[in-house]
Amino acid sequence: MNPSVATATTDRLERFLGRIAANVSNYAAAPVLIVAFGDSVTQGYTAHATINHDHVYHARLKRSLETKYPLTTFSLINAGAAGHTVQDALKRLERDVIRHDPDLLIVSFGLNDAAHGGFEGVEQFKADLNHLLERVEADTRAQVLLVTPSFTLQQTNRHIHPDELMFVAGLLPLQRGGIVAAYATAIRQIGAARHLPVANVYAAWEQAALGGVDTDDWLSNGLNHPTGEAHAITADLLFKLITTRFSVNRPGTGLEESELLC
Repeated sequence: MNPSVATATTDRLERFLGRIAANVSNYAAAPVLIVAFGDSVTQGYTAHATINHDHVYHARLKRSLETKYPLTTFSLINAGAAGHTVQDALKRLERDVIRHDPDLLIVSFGLNDAAHGGFEGVEQFKADLNHLLERVEADTRAQVLLVTPSFTLQQTNRHIHPDELMFVAGLLPLQRGGIVAAYATAIRQIGAARHLPVANVYAAWEQAALGGVDTDDWLSNGLNHPTGEAHAITADLLFKLITTRFSVNRPGTGLEESELLC
């Protein structure tokens, strides 16, 4: 691991935690700003043509942080955009992230990248995500948290709206064929290389599936949008990363897989 990268990450973490503390001691301090940057899942789409603003993972995370730090004011920008890949996100990075210079940036892509790129697109996805992170590191002071994608559907199911049955054939191979898993792995690899904490949502869904859960029941639209309850999984993983001061940074631990899984 590059010591300078680890030091830079620690500095950003300490700044973020310091911003929380500053709000406690100074009521006039600027709110702690969180930007959630992602696709339709981040935007809050759940069932067909429905956005659930209260149940999306970052809204849940904000409420949990407000409960833990009741004297700190948190502001949240939802910068999710339905259908967007990382390449799309690069085009709006200045508008949606850099100009705000957030204290915490949550980056959650992969589902649309997998759908459009397949296995052949993994390397381009990694290059694009690294480019995005390089710009964030150069132009903001944000602590970054990466999020791996959740599952897509494993079979045609009762949750799919008739108007969206046309998407089934294209989405079925993503989960069955291991394509989403490949993008989740790519995100973990980038997190390890850049010494960034990763909320491994994919692993949580994988563990549930191995335990007998029908994960299609965790998809509100039956395709690729988690239910409000499933969003809680992502929120809990992010909250644990934050409140344990990103345990991946403990001396001697490096970025072991056990730490990343939360």
